[in-house]
Amino acid sequence: MTATAIKTGAARGLTPFSLKDTPSFIEAQFPVGRLSAEAYKERKAGAGQTLTALGSYWKGRKPLILCRAVVLGALLPSSHDPVADLDIFLKLMAMDNGVFGRRFDGSAAEFAQLFPAHAETVASNRGRVWRTDIPVKELKKRAAAVCPASGIAEAVEQPILAAFMDFVKSARAKKPNTSAVAFAKVFPRFADDLTEELETLWRWREDLTETERQARMAEPFASLPYAERLKYVRRPEECNEAKLLASIWAEANEHLSLGLMRKACPSLLGNWESPGSATGRRWQIHSAVAGLFPSRPRGSAAMSMPPILIPSPAC
Repeated sequence: MTATAIKTGAARGLTPFSLKDTPSFIEAQFPVGRLSAEAYKERKAGAGQTLTALGSYWKGRKPLILCRAVVLGALLPSSHDPVADLDIFLKLMAMDNGVFGRRFDGSAAEFAQLFPAHAETVASNRGRVWRTDIPVKELKKRAAAVCPASGIAEAVEQPILAAFMDFVKSARAKKPNTSAVAFAKVFPRFADDLTEELETLWRWREDLTETERQARMAEPFASLPYAERLKYVRRPEECNEAKLLASIWAEANEHLSLGLMRKACPSLLGNWESPGSATGRRWQIHSAVAGLFPSRPRGSAAMSMPPILIPSPAC
């Protein structure tokens, strides 16, 4: 660094070489147990490994998950909070406890078979059908007695009521031409009169968003030993990176910006404000090693190195 650059940095409030003696994450700690399990799963994939095509040229290649972990661990500085450091590292590597709901790509039936005690928290095997234990004439009589429910939008209830009127008037129809499940939701007071509940195939619950369902799915996975969990989920590089890491950036940004600024550049904290403010310092997300790792072959989702926060020149 030249004398001019040092003076410029000092004028901005930055101490030259302020991170020179700051240990990186990998120098302070490293989750060897989880990485060993992940590397073993990758090796056991055989021809399904991402780097298999390089085997003829790279005889001593290491597991991709291990390479990613070493590079990320060397780039991330350690802070005064080792627990938070480890948590952020695991989330960036898609190895934390909460990610397993997103790494699981099985069906609702497969999840129910794995965790029968937790199945109903995210899935259902109960369905509604029109009753067949009563005569059609009685079913029509009960259908005619259905009246509009209070507080229900007309756009929701009118199609169902119209289907009921057609059913009552028809001489051939044996059941209403509408969904029994939808009817039970809109008219719960009449549900047991015209429909019955039967056991069906397991399916994901419709009243949960994908994010809510995946968060609930992660809970039973956390009760298993780490190596056991990996038997039922995809490897990180097999997943869609955007969906896999979408929920972690706010927490990662908060930790890396404030936590590391507090340790490395305390003089800047007085001037630091949220991004977008007129006087605040901006932090930008950059891909620290973009293009370092090959894309997943055969059209699968590529898994590049997670973006790392670095201060923009405005700092």
